[in-house]
Amino acid sequence: MKKRSGRPICMILIAAVVALLFSAASALALCESYTFGEEGTSQEVFSDGLTWEFTAEKGMWVRRVETQTGLGYVNHPRTVYAEILVNGTDVASFQQTPIRPAGQEAERSVNTAADFYLNAEDIVTYRMYGGTSETPGAVIAGENMIRLCGEVTRRIGVSMASMKENVKASMNAPDATTMGITLGQEYVWLSDMKSDRIYKYDNQAQEVDNFDAPGTGPAGLAFDGTDLWVADFSTSRIYQIDTEGIILKFFDAPGSTPSGIAFDGTDLWNTDFESGKIFKLDTAGTVLASFSTPGFGPTGITYDGENLWVADISGKIFKLNTSGDLQEVFDAPGKFPGGLCFFEGDLLHTDLDEGKIYQIDVSQPPPVTVGMSREQTITITNMSLYADEPSGDLAIGSITIESRGEPFGPSSPRFQIVENSDSVSGKTLSPGRSASFKVLFSPDSAGKEQAVIIIPSNDPNQPILEIPISATATECLVVKNDLKIDLPCVEYEGVRYQFTLFPYANPADAAGVYWKIDQDTFVQKNDGEENGDDEQNGDDVEEECLSVNEDISLDLFCVWFQGNEYQFTLDYYPNPEDVDGLYFKLDLESFGQR
Repeated sequence: MKKRSGRPICMILIAAVVALLFSAASALALCESYTFGEEGTSQEVFSDGLTWEFTAEKGMWVRRVETQTGLGYVNHPRTVYAEILVNGTDVASFQQTPIRPAGQEAERSVNTAADFYLNAEDIVTYRMYGGTSETPGAVIAGENMIRLCGEVTRRIGVSMASMKENVKASMNAPDATTMGITLGQEYVWLSDMKSDRIYKYDNQAQEVDNFDAPGTGPAGLAFDGTDLWVADFSTSRIYQIDTEGIILKFFDAPGSTPSGIAFDGTDLWNTDFESGKIFKLDTAGTVLASFSTPGFGPTGITYDGENLWVADISGKIFKLNTSGDLQEVFDAPGKFPGGLCFFEGDLLHTDLDEGKIYQIDVSQPPPVTVGMSREQTITITNMSLYADEPSGDLAIGSITIESRGEPFGPSSPRFQIVENSDSVSGKTLSPGRSASFKVLFSPDSAGKEQAVIIIPSNDPNQPILEIPISATATECLVVKNDLKIDLPCVEYEGVRYQFTLFPYANPADAAGVYWKIDQDTFVQKNDGEENGDDEQNGDDVEEECLSVNEDISLDLFCVWFQGNEYQFTLDYYPNPEDVDGLYFKLDLESFGQR
């Protein structure tokens, strides 16, 4: 049995926003098509039947069965019966009547209603039978197709962070249907599916030029260093054009609804909206590899030099490695993320709901100082639409965190679910509902740490969802972009404290760099607190503590800031404007990079 991708039955606008691409009815519709038989061959259908089997790739609530069969009668038309079984259980049946004598071209199409559930990896059997044990009911010739179409009943969605908080800038796109985006020759190139045009913008966000797209549904754009590549949703083709719009070549996309395209320096990456697949292609169109995306329907793709970033109609942006393994999940800043590309380390993203282009900081979070900790909130959402159907409820099992080696790298037991934060495990979420839990990273040594969150559920497509998580620890004090300095342990006159320094703009010295102790964070540490479990186990472990000098200055021997390590001294500053406050000033002569 070989698989064949079919075209979507209906693609309309969502509130006139997404031309030819999305509709409320079709955004979560699924179809899975398979072919059997070969051109120039035929088989007779007897009472004992012919059967074909395939493994379901998608989970869905099947509502329709379509067949296209070259079904011809032998002597005169006889009724032929067909049935579908899932894991050996009969779930649908119908009958067909041969329409032509055998040996002549004949294609019999059937479109019948169905009502059964399908999970990924289920075994689907299609059986046809008729006539007697000696007299065939019909002959089936050539290549034939069976197509199962349905709807998502339940789907798990995961958000590890929202990109809204990291939007650096935004601008209006040419139209709300502007989807493709790429960078090339110091210009931003955009494709619009309503006007069927390619737009050229300079680095001041001013339009320089525009020209006709090669097809009638330019969805994805990529630049290979010389030419542009266009994934066209309407013609199901991928075009190579020069920067004046001249078609250099084209080929059929591997899927019927190509939506995004990216270039990795050698090969192309192409997303297909209906099948939810990512294809790796050479520049001649040969498929080198393929895998499924985590979402409903991929709309855009880009490559950052190591990983793939994929936008999805569900409002998510996924970070995947080039084998398709999920690395991170983000909520997009807009409702319908479209095309993606990178610009000076930032992610540019078109939004098909607001007609905007967002510039997003996707840099990795700063490391965590050894001895300190950081929390991250993970949100789980039931992304089903069918609130009136019990099958739409998402039942979630017990969430765990596992340490693993390959393929995720060094394993770590230093990730834990925060006690009393898990409102997800063992819960059932109705469509659209969300729940969350927190993960705590508490490193005791420097280096990169990795683990995997395991989330079991009744999602028919991902019954066991695995989410890799990682964090980096450093022995240095970490200073973020807001210039706050967290000091986990400072010893003064034999007593240990912890507190945070906040930057202070001193009106009496605008050129100086000052910090003030936040009294709300000033806490005396209990004796023996630093030993924790190790003390209980008999290990003599002493927490390294920063000592205050006799002149009440602080020597910071290792400070991490924006990827670099520095050392400097903070001198005590008696602020005459705030005699009760504790202030420090940066000694510029001591400042240096490690």
